[in-house]
Amino acid sequence: MSRYLDTPEILNLVCNHAGIAASSKLLTVNRRLFSIVVPFVWKSIDSPLHLLALIPDSDFKKIGNDPIKCEYDITLPPYATADFTRFDLYAQHVRSLDIHRVRYKVIQWSTLTSRSRAGPLLPGLQSLDIWNIPLFHDGSFSEELMWARVFLTQSVTSIRFCREMGIWAPFAPHQTILSLLDTIQKTCPNIDNLALPSISQDAEFLSRPLPGIPPSRLDNYLAHFSGLRRLQVGVWILGQDIAHVLGSLTQLNELFLHPEEELFPLPDISPFDDNTFPSLRKLSY
Repeated sequence: MSRYLDTPEILNLVCNHAGIAASSKLLTVNRRLFSIVVPFVWKSIDSPLHLLALIPDSDFKKIGNDPIKCEYDITLPPYATADFTRFDLYAQHVRSLDIHRVRYKVIQWSTLTSRSRAGPLLPGLQSLDIWNIPLFHDGSFSEELMWARVFLTQSVTSIRFCREMGIWAPFAPHQTILSLLDTIQKTCPNIDNLALPSISQDAEFLSRPLPGIPPSRLDNYLAHFSGLRRLQVGVWILGQDIAHVLGSLTQLNELFLHPEEELFPLPDISPFDDNTFPSLRKLSY
């Protein structure tokens, strides 16, 4: 049996059938099995704690016992003394990462931001999902922005900002959304799947046309996402007179417009020409 398990293709089938929990037990069998199983075990991570725990002297303080409301305050050692040896060993295998903002709060970001400037924390990352529960959200979206900045890398093709409850997307200030788009544009040249937050219905923006983002700025960002195949965004984007810019994305084949928590009247949109949305196959609302 051992000679079959030494064959990577066969072992990969075994791991896929057995699941991560069972496959992780093979890590201690021998060095060869370790090298084959590690990429499978670390391929998809559902918590940043699994990675950050690999940095010595990291501290996680759990606040609350409710599985929904509990948070972890994360304290990392200073960058000058932080040892990323074990982190780097496993982080290179991570392909997808889920971050639930309500549960993980970094007390001091300088360790991660400094390390990310020296080189990507997750060099093989392909998919990043950042979730929140609005009921326990402070509205700033600053934590989500920081997670994106430290973990996004050139290999990422999918990034989604998601809401854990309800049918709406999470909400963020308009300047934060601009910062998110700026980070994605500069970091992820091959992005093909993007889910954006909606605009906060904060009093600060009530006197401005929704969502308060200069159309020319949105035009510039969207133009850089020419390889985008799937876009999930709020109806607010149609109020920025850039529907035709969306229609110019030649690779876009799925567009999902999610509703807003507050009533948002659809604007009048002039007819599209025959070259608009050339690849669109699915439109959802």
